[in-house]
Amino acid sequence: MTKKIKHVSELPEWFNLKRYQAAKLLDMYFWHVQLVIRKFCLTIKDMSTNMEPIEIIRKNTFIIIFQHKAFQTWYTILNKIHIDHNYKNRNQSSISTLNLRTFYNIQKFISPDRKTYEPDLDDYIIDAILSTPKGEMPVIDLPEDYTKHHNNPKQEWLNEPVHRSLPSYLQSECITKIDLNFPDDVLIEHFKKWLSAIRSEHPQPKTKYFKQSDFNSWVLYGVLPYLDLKIWEREKNVRIPNRVIADAIYQPGVGGEETVRKTTAPLVEYLLSEEALNQLAGQITLQNPEQKQA
Repeated sequence: MTKKIKHVSELPEWFNLKRYQAAKLLDMYFWHVQLVIRKFCLTIKDMSTNMEPIEIIRKNTFIIIFQHKAFQTWYTILNKIHIDHNYKNRNQSSISTLNLRTFYNIQKFISPDRKTYEPDLDDYIIDAILSTPKGEMPVIDLPEDYTKHHNNPKQEWLNEPVHRSLPSYLQSECITKIDLNFPDDVLIEHFKKWLSAIRSEHPQPKTKYFKQSDFNSWVLYGVLPYLDLKIWEREKNVRIPNRVIADAIYQPGVGGEETVRKTTAPLVEYLLSEEALNQLAGQITLQNPEQKQA
């Protein structure tokens, strides 16, 4: 049965709002670190076997990556998803030639149920051409069960754009075939039509650039103490009502349980989203490219 916390006096000894006062001094990079690590702690599948990072947070409040080897490893991996991904998007051309490394890596992210397929006649023809010595006529060797497979319902996703078989966070990076045998004016017109069609799936991003005023509001509305209480709530299988959370994370006069429900909770949900973490990471690398390797 889930225990209900009725008063701030029932919160753990390590929780003290004074410990979060220095949050007003955090820059963009350190905000990203705190959010990414806490998201990891809040969403890990088995808390009982991953208590070390949670205990470090409770001891230090603000994480400095290079002071903790475990955090350094996790954050490096997450940087590959967030910072490195955005760094390339924002510092290279929006259109570039696909290289082999990217081509091979994209294949790793294809949905597992789409990594194998029943070959069609075209596949057998291509295999025959590639395996036939130059100057000889290709011989197409169709297996006995080809007819059976060929009569089965077609796997229509084979004819869909590649990005639809990738995770959602990679689907905005469309892979497009361009035939350079066409003149430029034709290519440009075709690209305009393609872009117009693909924008129905991927509308133009409404970019939000985080500013110091945003960081100030994150402090005001208790983003970090709220997250730490939510991690503890999940760990101990207790329920902390918004009234108690408000008393615990807000300075006098900031708000009550309605402020938690209408402001802090949705703000935290947004800040832990891929969209917000990617945006924050991208801004970090624009301001401090050397932190790409941080």
